Amino acid sequence: MQTRKNIVSRVSDGAGDLLETVQTRLEMLSVELQRERDAIVLQLKLGMISIIAAGIAVISAVLWVALALDAKSRAIALGVMTFIFVGAALGVAMVGRQQRHHQQQLFANVIAQLRRDRATLSS
Repeated sequence: MQTRKNIVSRVSDGAGDLLETVQTRLEMLSVELQRERDAIVLQLKLGMISIIAAGIAVISAVLWVALALDAKSRAIALGVMTFIFVGAALGVAMVGRQQRHHQQQLFANVIAQLRRDRATLSS
């Protein structure tokens, strides 16, 4: 009878510990999800501001060149500007691609903690 109570007590304690661990991990997941959402929103805002500012700058530069230079110089200058803008666009695309490869995996901290939990429970 005493052994049976001891086993029930151990199972109950183990279940309580397991539920507490699950709750902690869910809280970690919630915090990490919020941080990821905030980072994405910030990146989108900064990206939109950057795109708008760059667009206005490009339009202003093209208009300035088109209005300030004579016909022969204008054609050369606009051609050079076109190649510069294409080069800048390709450069930004390459940098963005590299950044995407270097980003941390989504929920990496929670996944690592769950692996440590599994290793602890296995031993």
